[in-house]
Amino acid sequence: MRRLPPLHALRAFEAAARHLHFARAAAELHLTPTAISHQIRLLEEILGVKLFHRYPRPIRLSAEGAALYPVLREGFDRMADVIAALSEPDARRPLTVSVTVAFASLWLMRRLPALRNEAGLNLKVEADNQPVDLSGGDVDFAVRYARQPGPEGHWLALFEDRLVPLCAPDLLCRHPVARDADVLGLPLIAYRWSGGRRPRQAGTAGRAPRGFRRTYRRSRSIFPRKFMLLIPRLQGRVWCLHPAFWPPHPLPPGN
Repeated sequence: MRRLPPLHALRAFEAAARHLHFARAAAELHLTPTAISHQIRLLEEILGVKLFHRYPRPIRLSAEGAALYPVLREGFDRMADVIAALSEPDARRPLTVSVTVAFASLWLMRRLPALRNEAGLNLKVEADNQPVDLSGGDVDFAVRYARQPGPEGHWLALFEDRLVPLCAPDLLCRHPVARDADVLGLPLIAYRWSGGRRPRQAGTAGRAPRGFRRTYRRSRSIFPRKFMLLIPRLQGRVWCLHPAFWPPHPLPPGN
């Protein structure tokens, strides 16, 4: 067990030794010069040594005081640094954002270097299609599609999106499209949400256009992941609905 003098007496001595002036030490610690003098005398009684030569003025450290002062100064400086680090937000801790796999790969990742360099953001990206609980864990904020803001947290609209049909040119040669409704007659692919729920048209949301559900029931290709839809589409076999805000993966020439 450490046997140390009272902390307030050590603080009073360290401040007085640093300023070599009782009144200035008292002002720093919000005490009176008399209180500083009493605490230093208490410390001298506990240690059994004189820490200052008080006369003739100005005061100066004794040999014992000169030995004790740098030890206390370093100790209080280290304590102040650690307390400041614990009390203030750590700028080195990354800001964790949860996004869907598609949003990360098709929009965010290519902009991430600029966000880090120009805005000075230290971002950690977690790509997951599952909902995230912001009330606990390490995730600071999330980017998700939503019709309306939810009841919890602070919501900020980033952009609105729309869906456009995509397919390879070869498919249009075999199945010409003269009007929008003709798209519904093309072979359609769908992906299945994780969790075993029913398949959903690639990128669709909201009210389906007339005849869409009937076309959906004729779908023959169902994939477990949204990015796998690009493979048969590029091979010219099917079409899909894709968000217009970001492009699909880089397309080969002629697609």
